[in-house]
Amino acid sequence: MRKITLIIICYIFFGLLTAQTINTKVEKPSNIYIGTPITLDISFDTGLNDSIFTPREDTLDIFIVYNITQQDSVKNNEKITNLKIKMAPFDTGEHQIPAIDFTIKSGNKITKLSSQPITVFVKKVTTDSTKTIKDISPLMSIKPGFWDIFVPLFVLTIIILGIILLLRKLRNKGKNVEEKVEIVDNRPPYIICLEKLHNLKQQKFLERGDYLEFYFGISMIMREFISLEFKINAVEMTYYEIKQALPRKDMEIRKNILLFLEKCNRVKFAKFIPSLQSSEEILNWFDNFLQSFENHQDLNEQKEINNV
Repeated sequence: MRKITLIIICYIFFGLLTAQTINTKVEKPSNIYIGTPITLDISFDTGLNDSIFTPREDTLDIFIVYNITQQDSVKNNEKITNLKIKMAPFDTGEHQIPAIDFTIKSGNKITKLSSQPITVFVKKVTTDSTKTIKDISPLMSIKPGFWDIFVPLFVLTIIILGIILLLRKLRNKGKNVEEKVEIVDNRPPYIICLEKLHNLKQQKFLERGDYLEFYFGISMIMREFISLEFKINAVEMTYYEIKQALPRKDMEIRKNILLFLEKCNRVKFAKFIPSLQSSEEILNWFDNFLQSFENHQDLNEQKEINNV
């Protein structure tokens, strides 16, 4: 019995010696407003030959991540990894920076580490009500004379007459101009966006190495497609708002759209530099994704015929 107890104590002792710890803290000002930079400081120690896999996230709920730096150092035959994630909130209220998961591979052993969730309070930008304008001397009484009243009234009359004459002139001119008819594009959304994607290819951003313009362009085309196909204003929404608004009817399509936007945002906001091959692959995927909706269109038309 004593031998078994001794073995258990040894296992616990060596387990504590080899345990990997993760420290999390936030570098922030005393008052946080919308857009105020916050730095999430994460550090942990691993073996010298361990491999570290970090998640690729461009957003953490309501926080936009726009800069990630990593610094490694060695101390007492251990590798210390320090990550600084710079982010900014875009909503007010009490919010939580969620835990971030890391995967550590030591030979054939895989360990999961998670940072601590941290709660922050984002304030509105308001003026200080205590700083009011006060008189530094008593108000002076002024008695306006004839010209003080006549000149402003005369100038005001001239301005009003000028505005009336200008409006009449514009109205008469407008009668001779034919009214423009607003052209509504009734084509299916995937055809409209395929045409825009074709025009984007003609600009040859990838050949020139202009990855930022390329990913900005294809992400806008995807947002226009979401707006037309799902009837939500995705062009004016953030990634988090699109994630909340997308219908959950077809989870595979929803998953592909969100993954596509994440890859685009990584280049646009996190300063990630993609390879030419990966950029061409995402371009070909987007082309095939839009063309796949031709089958969806045929199915919808067939349903309408059956209903009739």
